[in-house]
Amino acid sequence: GSVEVKQSADNVYSGSASLSVSGRTDNWNGCQLPLDTATFSPGSTYSFYSAVYNAGRSEAEMMMSFQYDVDGETKYDHITSKTVSSGNWAILSSSAYTIPANAENPVLYFETAKGSASFFIDDVKIGSKGEFMDTIITGESMGDLNNDNMINISDFIIMKNHMIDSKLGVPRQADVTGDGNFDIHDLLLFFEYLNGNPVEFKEP
Repeated sequence: GSVEVKQSADNVYSGSASLSVSGRTDNWNGCQLPLDTATFSPGSTYSFYSAVYNAGRSEAEMMMSFQYDVDGETKYDHITSKTVSSGNWAILSSSAYTIPANAENPVLYFETAKGSASFFIDDVKIGSKGEFMDTIITGESMGDLNNDNMINISDFIIMKNHMIDSKLGVPRQADVTGDGNFDIHDLLLFFEYLNGNPVEFKEP
């Protein structure tokens, strides 16, 4: 069947509606946002942001991509991606992506790396270079929420943001108490660690 893209109130990240993408038969099927080159100039650098919701039955790598033409030939590029658990929202964002200088008919679009899971898109924003941060990719170690192989205040800030925004899926690495729940006890334990107290981050 054909892809169906429509406004929906079934899953929203903010406000009263989001964009639902369903009926996909391939990973590249998705939704598109044509960009006016009078506003978004080829050769210029911008930051991109969007909330994405995985409505599939298993985790999926959600992708923010870019399509453009050069001398009549269509080309593709990927801006950023993140693996999102089933039934969760995540943020795709890039602090700096340069639109190719010779690009014609530029299009921002969303897809998955594999599969044909349905998804939702909300809060799409394009700003000046550096206005939005890069997509946060979680590390392997407990407490390393930004994959920089360090455990510090940056990870604590990400934990706090996940606590405040209940719609974001909680990374396994945030459950530093290892009790199977992400709650205030994890923040308190992490705070003890930052204060130099001897603590143990446990695997759940």
